[in-house]
Amino acid sequence: MPSERADGNTIRVLTYIYDDIGRLLRVSGDDGSYVKTSYDKLDKSTDLHYKFNGQRRDIYFDYSSKDNLPLRVKFGTNSAYVKRKFSARAGEGIYVGNSAEA
Repeated sequence: MPSERADGNTIRVLTYIYDDIGRLLRVSGDDGSYVKTSYDKLDKSTDLHYKFNGQRRDIYFDYSSKDNLPLRVKFGTNSAYVKRKFSARAGEGIYVGNSAEA
């Protein structure tokens, strides 16, 4: 658990775990919080799992071969993927909840 110093500041310890080729896999806090990810063969993050203040969330990414941005994102294990739509003005991808796919 984090400890408090005499000056009132909190000391927090974070642990970083990397794979054999130097990609960050997990950051863990001494309060039980964490962020972890996995990678595909092209070094793209395929999922993100995190826990803060007792709340755990899972996000999964599905990529197209055209760019490095996820084509679809799934929030939680029991949800459908949400497809990325593009803004005509900016050409940027955004995720909208009404275009879910199974």
